[in-house]
Amino acid sequence: MEVSQIAQLDTHAVIGGGKAEAFGMDDSAELYSLLSDKIYRDKMRAAMRETICNADDAHKMVGKTDVPIEITVTNTEIVIKDVGPGIPAELMHPIYCIYGKSTKVKDENQTGGFGLGSKAPFAVTDHFNVVNHHAGFKTVYAISRGGAATEGKPDMRPMVRVPTDQTGITVTIPIRDPKNRYLFEAHIRAVVKQGGILATLNGVPLERFDYTVARKTEYCVIAAGDLTESKVYVLYGAVMYPLTTTDTSLMRLADKVLRNTGDMSLLVLIAPPNSVGVTPSREALSYSDQTTETVKRLLRKAKKQLTNAIPGAGKRFLEAWVKKHGREALDLHIPSAKYAPGLLSTPDMIADHAVSSHPSLHITDSRRRICKIAGKMFKDDRRFYRRAMATYDRADEYTFRRTAMPVLRIASKMGLLKDMMLFDVYRYTNELSGAKTRRMGEFERTGRVENILCVARNLRDLRPTLSGARHQVNGYSRYFREENTYIPGLVMRQWTDKNIKALRELCEHHKIRLELFDYEEAKRNRAPVKRVKTDDKFTVLEDYDTTKHRYKTEATCSEPGFYLMTWQRDEQPRTPFSTHLLASIAKAYPNTVLITTKPQEEKLKKLGVRNLAEVAAARLVELSKVREVIYGETIRHKRLVKEGGDVWHGTLEEMILDLTTMDMRIAKLLIPDRATPGEAHAEAAMLWDFLQGAQSLSKETTAIVKEAMSGLRKACKEMFPPVSKDLLAKRFTYLEVLRGSKIIGSSNYRPKSKLADDLIDTIKFLQRRNSQSKFTDQNNVAVPVSKAQKEAA
Repeated sequence: MEVSQIAQLDTHAVIGGGKAEAFGMDDSAELYSLLSDKIYRDKMRAAMRETICNADDAHKMVGKTDVPIEITVTNTEIVIKDVGPGIPAELMHPIYCIYGKSTKVKDENQTGGFGLGSKAPFAVTDHFNVVNHHAGFKTVYAISRGGAATEGKPDMRPMVRVPTDQTGITVTIPIRDPKNRYLFEAHIRAVVKQGGILATLNGVPLERFDYTVARKTEYCVIAAGDLTESKVYVLYGAVMYPLTTTDTSLMRLADKVLRNTGDMSLLVLIAPPNSVGVTPSREALSYSDQTTETVKRLLRKAKKQLTNAIPGAGKRFLEAWVKKHGREALDLHIPSAKYAPGLLSTPDMIADHAVSSHPSLHITDSRRRICKIAGKMFKDDRRFYRRAMATYDRADEYTFRRTAMPVLRIASKMGLLKDMMLFDVYRYTNELSGAKTRRMGEFERTGRVENILCVARNLRDLRPTLSGARHQVNGYSRYFREENTYIPGLVMRQWTDKNIKALRELCEHHKIRLELFDYEEAKRNRAPVKRVKTDDKFTVLEDYDTTKHRYKTEATCSEPGFYLMTWQRDEQPRTPFSTHLLASIAKAYPNTVLITTKPQEEKLKKLGVRNLAEVAAARLVELSKVREVIYGETIRHKRLVKEGGDVWHGTLEEMILDLTTMDMRIAKLLIPDRATPGEAHAEAAMLWDFLQGAQSLSKETTAIVKEAMSGLRKACKEMFPPVSKDLLAKRFTYLEVLRGSKIIGSSNYRPKSKLADDLIDTIKFLQRRNSQSKFTDQNNVAVPVSKAQKEAA
């Protein structure tokens, strides 16, 4: 590939004057050092780039582009091996010993032309070896920067010559400092990846860009990586050149193209052979007229094609947005995607990335366009979306009408419009006065109706279903600050299988989640536990002897209340959960029998005896709807910090979590809430610990238990969203003075003690001082604060 542009050298005649004397070059060691070393700005990159590109050119010469270049790096040397044709013996000296002599000047498929690349290893070492396999002989050459024998000039010496059946060149470059090994490896990876060169490093294939399609397009987009000199690069052969010039017209044109390439990306222009010139070091472009015109042509082409591709990308983006978020697509803010692309080699791929990076920049009138797309996608709502484009100016009014429409259609087809109710989540959560459940017509037509429908036979049963459903709505935590958020409900007095089936089909069609009041479950929960008499005798939890740590030898219970599957050892039943909970479980669920066989379980099921684990899981689901339980479990399990945010020992974050779990009074001070954990939380904590350690459960029971525990975790996360450990530490910086105190996290701490009272008083003092420093001026005079500031404090 022509890079030296010899064809552009002018030849002209001068008339008159004296005899012309030609220029010459000083044959000195300093000049050779300049051409071998000082000509390169980045010496490591240059040595790797030139040697690897020479090996790649050798593969192209013999058509072995599908064979990788073998690169081996150790702590002492770098070996770059190709399987090209090798070099005739008579050409070794001209190629490696004559500066400016090149065999690639007239070959447009190779990346050379200055006769300097083969000497590039001198930039990082004083000597290197070349093994030449050619014409049936293997010859080892030692190439040195020079010594006394050559007056400091580089020299080459043949060392060994033996027969061989291989072809190719192997260049071995010593590494002066073993610490530089990984720097060389990084440069090798970058050269291979950016140049699209097929190579292996220590036997492992290296990542590379496949420019097959991009070379036809003449440009592409890649992720911004270790290329930091420019936002636009020119790929010429297998080398990247940054577009850096003082030509303002060229750079303005580049800026216009970059508007349509997206964030965290670089534009790569792929120049055809013999179309641009580069500097002798091959680290920058030489901006001749030909080079400038080539770059401008490529930029104009990219600008035109990307500009034409943007509208189609915007349409595809909005269609995907509506398809993903459904009828809620218009209510949600369209965020900018922040990700680095791979190799984008077509205008459509680049335009898609540009639109996702900056939707607001490339998509105009998105509201109207989303309405058009949604009207076609949701045929039942076509008329509504057509009207919405011109009718609804207020976003909250539009949102109410759109979100209420599916449940209104369901109620209309069921003939239950007059029984449609709405549950005000915001008023219920914040304990505001007034009715929380009213008919739809009594509400102002603004806000949002959630896509969940609760149904019961009467209003008495509908109310608890509505209040419990609020935990199942996505983004529940936002209801603490957003008003006019409703959950719809229906009173269906004709409670028949036919009506329930029709209701399920309608909800599935409109993608509405259906919550039916479970009357069978309610009946079981309200009914007292029946004593079932059997002829068999069972061992119960009450038979456990705490002194001998074993159960009594004789089974005495014939009226089981619940059962647990367990196992035996030495003819003694084992407790299938932690024994420290045994007394409390036995008190809460008396006459819980221990069985060991499936026939026993089947017989008890026929008698109506229930599995204790399933009963405890159902009870935990009920308690998961109680605020004090959610608050207490959030504190007890330290769920204030996001999952995955490891809290290191001795940090402020660890101290905060230890303080909250030590004493509920401290937890209320640091994480204030209107709920106070009491008996309900104590019961939930007992059930959680019981279910967490329960053993010998069937697959069906295990699934029920996991679902119940997952529900409580989800409720904690939604009601009290976890924060990052950094934000937690920032919020409680004023408690830094307590860090390192021996009492924090100590097993000797007693909540009802003088020491505990002193600790609480200290925390209150620090809180007051922290609050005063925020809301007083320099003269210690209170300054007015907003309600939001007080709540934040």
